Amino acid sequence: MTGREETLQALDPLGALAGRPLTVLGALAATGVAIVLTAVHGREVGNVPLGVLAVACCVAACLVLLRATDPRRAPVRRRSAVTVVALGVVANAVAALSAWGQNSLVRDDWGPVVLGLLLLSLCPYRPPAEIRTLTVLAGLGVAVITVIESPFFVTQLPPIIFVAIAVVPVVALGFGGAAFSTSVLSRLERWRARAEKASRLHVEQQEEGIVRSVQQGRVSILNRDVVPLFADLVAGGEVTAEHARRATEVSSAIRALMVAETERSWLDDLLVPTASASGSAVWASPVSDPDHVADAMDFDQRSAIRALITALVDRAAVRDLALALRRSGHEVSVLLRCSTELDSPSLSTRLAPYVAVLRAVFDNLVVEPVPPQLTMRFTYVTD
Repeated sequence: MTGREETLQALDPLGALAGRPLTVLGALAATGVAIVLTAVHGREVGNVPLGVLAVACCVAACLVLLRATDPRRAPVRRRSAVTVVALGVVANAVAALSAWGQNSLVRDDWGPVVLGLLLLSLCPYRPPAEIRTLTVLAGLGVAVITVIESPFFVTQLPPIIFVAIAVVPVVALGFGGAAFSTSVLSRLERWRARAEKASRLHVEQQEEGIVRSVQQGRVSILNRDVVPLFADLVAGGEVTAEHARRATEVSSAIRALMVAETERSWLDDLLVPTASASGSAVWASPVSDPDHVADAMDFDQRSAIRALITALVDRAAVRDLALALRRSGHEVSVLLRCSTELDSPSLSTRLAPYVAVLRAVFDNLVVEPVPPQLTMRFTYVTD
């Protein structure tokens, strides 16, 4: 994947996760409409096996929809959306064949309603332009089926009238859902622009405080590592081999830290305080990023990583947290490992929302919660 698509699921993963019950409701409604209307108008179904097959195609479309929109499989791909709509069109066509010559009214056909519900349910997961295209194609399919059936309708009207009646549910629900997604996406983009601008202004205002913080960090290193060594020297009155060894270790560590901090990324700053909660102030970063690709993450990816690290530390009680980033061409692979005391079900439950967000903003996410180890692998693309 060369870049994330402009979908509600990509820009607001938690919102899409919270709206998942509505997707399930849409699938259940589509299935219920197909079953109930088939039973109510059973007298018009001349070919019962085809009638059953039509309902089965509708159920298959709903199952594909539910499987594709499962948060554990995010994001929803184009082929899944096309499959859902294609199965809906097939269900519509098979339903027409099952009632061939006996379908007297177009307004009680369930196929267009089912297609409209399926398109509406896909709106949070696919770009609005794609939903509009699928709506047009589905509407054309419904129109063709309706024109072919029009000689059997009891009312003698121009076929265009029947076509208009049949495609209204498809067009109304499909275009309506796409319009809603477009509106929400534009609002999200404006909010992101304002948030990023405010963040830059905040950083500029806090620059002096950041400088003081860095100075305090250097003083902390001196107090926790250098001062004890000098105190021992003063107390002992002589320089021993042990003192020389400790001085060498401290000086080497401080020199390595100062060199490393010239190339330290936001990811190092995020994980280092966690790794240094106790012990010496001179520590090795738990981030391995030889190609310096952490800075290539975008705003959403950084936010997802920050939220995940915070959740791991605060909610999952992990330790020995480490990240390794490796570039291969334009693709970066990320390996996260840590130790935890939680069992696998508890860990999966606590991390479920964060994993759903990661799936929306990264590619190829693999989670292996096998206590006491937790391993996560995912990728992203750089320019």
